[in-house]
Amino acid sequence: MINEVYLTDEQLDLWGNVYVHCHFENKFRFDEFILNPWAYLRIEHQESAPQCILDGYLPLLPEQAKLIADYWHEVDQQKKTENILLECESPKILPYHSKAHA
Repeated sequence: MINEVYLTDEQLDLWGNVYVHCHFENKFRFDEFILNPWAYLRIEHQESAPQCILDGYLPLLPEQAKLIADYWHEVDQQKKTENILLECESPKILPYHSKAHA
C-alpha cells in the first residue's frame, strides 16, 4: 500500500522550505518527511521551524536546536530531582517521651 499525502502548492512549498532550512536532507528523504513532518520536527527539536519560516525567519541550526533541547531536558531532570527530594524529605521528628518518665 502506498501512502499518499495531498497538499496544496503553498503547503508543499512550506514543508519543502522547512526540510531544506532545517538541513534534514542529510538525515532522511523528503518523501519520508512529508508523510509525517511533525514527527520529524519533534525528533530533531525543530517544532518552531514552520512558524519561523512563515514569519520570514530561518529556523534554528541543528546544533542550536540540540543545545536548547539538551538544556530543557536538564531543567526537567533537575525539577524531577527536586520534586523527589521534597517528597522524600523526612518529617520532623517529635521528641521521644517515655512512659517511664511521665
